[in-house]
Amino acid sequence: QNLNEANANECGKLVGTVLVLGALVRKYEFKDESERMKIDMVIDVVFPNLLGLLKALVTYQGPPNVELEELKKAICKTYWSATYMHFSITLRDPAVYRAWVSTLHALIIAPISTEGMPTDDKTELKHWPWWKSKKWALRIINRQFDKFSNLKRLSPELKTLATIYRDEFATQMLNVYAELLNSVTAGAAVPDRIVNLSVSHLTTAVNASFTYKAMEPFLDQMFVNNIFPLVCFTNEDAELWEDDPHEYVRKTQDFIEDMYSPRTAAINYISELTKTGKRMKDNLPKVLAHVVSIFTRFQAVP
Repeated sequence: QNLNEANANECGKLVGTVLVLGALVRKYEFKDESERMKIDMVIDVVFPNLLGLLKALVTYQGPPNVELEELKKAICKTYWSATYMHFSITLRDPAVYRAWVSTLHALIIAPISTEGMPTDDKTELKHWPWWKSKKWALRIINRQFDKFSNLKRLSPELKTLATIYRDEFATQMLNVYAELLNSVTAGAAVPDRIVNLSVSHLTTAVNASFTYKAMEPFLDQMFVNNIFPLVCFTNEDAELWEDDPHEYVRKTQDFIEDMYSPRTAAINYISELTKTGKRMKDNLPKVLAHVVSIFTRFQAVP
């Protein structure tokens, strides 16, 4: 149904219900398929309603509503748990899968409510409800792309979904992630975790032949404008080094920090871009030339 300002508050009250459903689904997240019969029955009955609700939330045109963003996030987290290891019969249906991915795409590209957004505080920024719902949608897409990028390791029933993603969504999603990184380059306030997920997706894309071909015309521009700046020493790094060098060293050696770090994701991207074969031959000389040009310019400064 259509969601408007009049019924938005009532819809927001569903957050608790979805959270309970999410907790139930999460208990089966890592269960073997043979142990998921009961939860798959629940998924097959309830998830069509969740999809309809998420579609309504994504198309909502009313004033910004934090509860609705919390509901989006709760639905995404529930779908994440339901599909992390296995897809139920209903969720494996091609039409249903297309509908979910299309809705997640719409969620990711939806505008962010910026009124009151804490742009100067990274800790507060990552908790902004509109970014948190996008983060979970991005995590789902990253997980599925990683799972579906290699058909050889898939079970027969998932190969159909993988083919749908590869043929209908892969290039479209590449553009979405590239636009997110372009917004960072343009100075937009984007949480580090969103940047990390975006670069990680592109790293997977570089490693998959069908997406690498789509990226080839833009690889040089992406490296120079979007990826390499994430590796560089920043004013924030300099400030931390001056104020607390021990904390600076700790952060550079912290495994948990690395998991969510844009810099680590960018390093992994460059490593994948220049690793072996044709990728190394095509890209390593350009990467080295860019680095040398920076040193040359620095040396030329009086």
